[in-house]
Amino acid sequence: MMKKLVFIGLAVLVVTVVCYDVYVMHNKNYGLTDLVLPNVEALAEYESDMADPLRLKKCYLYAGTDLLPDEPAEIVVKCNGCATVKSTMHVGDAHCIGSQIIY
Repeated sequence: MMKKLVFIGLAVLVVTVVCYDVYVMHNKNYGLTDLVLPNVEALAEYESDMADPLRLKKCYLYAGTDLLPDEPAEIVVKCNGCATVKSTMHVGDAHCIGSQIIY
């Protein structure tokens, strides 16, 4: 009788641990960090959709790229060539397609 109770107790413990582990794994939030998001955006920049080949991108007429080591920077689109750059200061909103600026 004692062996049967120990076996049942261990079985209940194992089932409880497995259920808790499954619960934790399904409720974990796997969000993207601030470091990963610009990389994903930069990698996806040149992907095109054939149904909508001409996409307007918001760009900046001036994007300061003189970076100091501790200065925070953002990944933005510079209107000159509609290229992605790392910028500390950017002004002058416009839109561009390829190398064309559209006001």
